[in-house]
Amino acid sequence: MIVVSGTSPIFYLLLIDQLGLLPQMYDRVFIPQVVQVGMLSTKAPLKLRQWIAVPPNWLTRLPPIRLAPESAVLLAGLRQHQLQVVRQFVRASFLP
Repeated sequence: MIVVSGTSPIFYLLLIDQLGLLPQMYDRVFIPQVVQVGMLSTKAPLKLRQWIAVPPNWLTRLPPIRLAPESAVLLAGLRQHQLQVVRQFVRASFLP
């Protein structure tokens, strides 16, 4: 099974020293590029910035993708990072 994650699940698992659960539960863990950029931001907690600076080998960063224009109307209320998570989920759903 695969998962596309945003910042919050990773951050909170990191805070309670339980990030090892992700590779135990999922074969592949993806984050959108925009999520990684947010984790590296100076506004992000130091512990998260340090962790993402040297990501584990079970984490894969995915570049941005575009959805069909008609999808934009359905997803208009999402923030940029949330939209990228949805896009990556759609992409990952079709990965072998």
